[in-house]
Amino acid sequence: MRLDIEDFDYDAGNLGHFAEKGRGLDPNLIMEVFLGTPVYAINVPSPTRSGTHQMIGPNARRQCWTIIMTEVDSDRHVWRPITGWPSKPKETNLWQGAR
Repeated sequence: MRLDIEDFDYDAGNLGHFAEKGRGLDPNLIMEVFLGTPVYAINVPSPTRSGTHQMIGPNARRQCWTIIMTEVDSDRHVWRPITGWPSKPKETNLWQGAR
């Protein structure tokens, strides 16, 4: 799957969520994953999940991350990261298998 991404949307809400979770997720890490070799997948729909897609790939330290996001402006291709975590083995395998 390919996604057109021109920019990411950040505000106090998602930045606060990143800090609250304490996983080390921040805009710099998201950009590292984006500029690397990510793969994209549909996020499994659920009433408790607001993210539509996953971006999975390594950061600059080669640690694989899973970033959950949703498109907020389809004309400008702006995506809002919602949450993320160091990838689980299944997610890492998805990234490795797509390369």
